[in-house]
Amino acid sequence: MAQSYRSSVLLFAAFLAVGCATGPEYQPRTPGGLVGYTDLQLSPNRYRVAFSGDYATSRDDVEMYLFRRAAEVTLQNGFTHFVIQMRDTERMSDYFGGPYSYGYYYPYGGDNWNLSAYSSYAEILLLNDTEAAQTTEAVDAQRVLVSVNALPDGSRLKTAAAPK
Repeated sequence: MAQSYRSSVLLFAAFLAVGCATGPEYQPRTPGGLVGYTDLQLSPNRYRVAFSGDYATSRDDVEMYLFRRAAEVTLQNGFTHFVIQMRDTERMSDYFGGPYSYGYYYPYGGDNWNLSAYSSYAEILLLNDTEAAQTTEAVDAQRVLVSVNALPDGSRLKTAAAPK
């Protein structure tokens, strides 16, 4: 039984290592993929943005990546600000392990693990400077990117309306 337990632990460690080695977290979600961002245009100035993390991504990081994507979508569409109309973060839990508990033989562990991953989405309304001045809930997209270090040198992201 001890060999089975060690094998389970090594297999689980290999699973986590492969999961962490798949590349950067912040990327577009690939077809059939579970990790990354997506966005869907609902109207000319309204989008639904989402970000799903893996088991190693904290809830705070998932929500930060969601705000980053909202800011990028805003600037890429020629707007300067956005308002979050609706937002939610969900936790998805997966349970791994075998049918036997080793608690009697190994009181400090068994072969059962609970892992959680987070997914967050928001519907955003894109605003220009004039519209943003009329609401206190407007978020400056450029400042979001600077604050999450997406633009570490302080440079400005080119918008769809900006000259190339």
